[in-house]
Parts: sequence; structure tokens; C-alpha cells
Amino acid sequence: MMSSEHGAPDVVIDVAYWNLTRHRHRLEECEQLLSHDERARAGRLALPFLRERFALGRGLLRLALARITDSDPAELRFERGPHGKPSLVGGVGTPPSFSVSRSDDDLLIATAPFGAIGCDLERIRPVPEAPAMVSQWFAVAEREALQRLHGAAFDHAFLAAWVRKEAALKAVGLGLQGSLAIDTGLAGPDGTRATVAVEGRRLWLADLDRGGGWVAAVSADRPFTIALSDQS
Repeated sequence: MMSSEHGAPDVVIDVAYWNLTRHRHRLEECEQLLSHDERARAGRLALPFLRERFALGRGLLRLALARITDSDPAELRFERGPHGKPSLVGGVGTPPSFSVSRSDDDLLIATAPFGAIGCDLERIRPVPEAPAMVSQWFAVAEREALQRLHGAAFDHAFLAAWVRKEAALKAVGLGLQGSLAIDTGLAGPDGTRATVAVEGRRLWLADLDRGGGWVAAVSADRPFTIALSDQS
């Protein structure tokens, strides 16, 4: 694999989109793969559909990682970083990187053989708190760009910026513990930016906007290409 200009090799990030509604027939299969702790977490969710979403999401993640590591999906073990970022532990060699995002019944699973990666997905919808969030937390250039938009155009642009921020913060293991004032390049001519600085680290960003009513973004600590598969 070729190395980029900053010395780290490029990485291929496999991104799979799932619609959980269409995979509810796999619920029992996924539930059987869960660890004791995961089953306990599912049991604490108040509503049946929330428990189903959780079980399906964790089960599909386990199956995806098991294929990469040639492991039993039920035997995979995870640990969490200081701010909750999960990672694989054990096995032979360096475990793959992964990131997961869910919005209602939409699920995104990103995996890579190495490097720090993050992904985020949102179903496009009005967010009543969005104007206040933009005014308080977003970068100046983003605020100026968003203030020129209204209605559906604002909803789409706000959520596109949001998933970029989340993907970048997930890549460095911060999630919403980090600053939302990252300038994601929304004011640029095409609404995207190749790189962004987060907590002193240079990250690469890419949008996933395939229609279907959702937006998503992927981030990594080195240049990357995306292999996107639609499992819906």
C-alpha cells in the first residue's frame, strides 16, 4: 500500500450501511452472540424496539469483525477508552479499527485494518435545537454559511456538518467530550474539506451522502478510500 505525503500509509475503510427494519429476522441470531454485559445493557432499555435495535447493532458488528479477524463472533471482547470509544482486545496481531453509528433504524459500521477511524450517521430531519446549537457551538465560518439557509436546506446542511464533527471526534476517541467548534469546511465551495485539526491531530474527512434521507461522514488519521456497501 502506498504511503501518503505525511508518512503514514493510506487505508481502505470498509463502510456498510444497514437498515435494521429489514434485518429483524436476524434478531435471535444476533442476541445469541451478545456477551453477558451486552445483554444486561439491552435489558436496561425501557422499550422493546430499543432492545431490538441494540441487539441487532451489536450482533451485526460482531459478525463484521469476526469475518475480518477469522474469529467466533460470540468470543470477541471489547474494552472502552477514557471517553467511551470501544476497541477490540485479544486475538492474534493488531486488531482492526472500527466505528459504529446508528440513527433510528439506520446503522453504519466502518472497519479498517489499522489507524484511528470514526463514522457518524444521521437521518435528515428538522432539529428544533439546531439554530441554538449553531450559534453556541459551531465555528464562525459554519455559522455564517448556515445562517444563509432555511427549511430543508438548513436541515440537510446542519446535519451534514454535525456528522462530520462527530466522525472526527470519534476518530480521536472523544465523541461529544470534544469541542464542536471544529471548522468542518461547510463554507467551502463544495461543502467538504479534506483535512481538519482536532485536539492537535490532523484528520481526513469524507462525506457519504447517497440519498435515501440520511447523511454520514467518515474520518481517519491518514488519507483513505472508502469501500461502501449497502446491506439494506
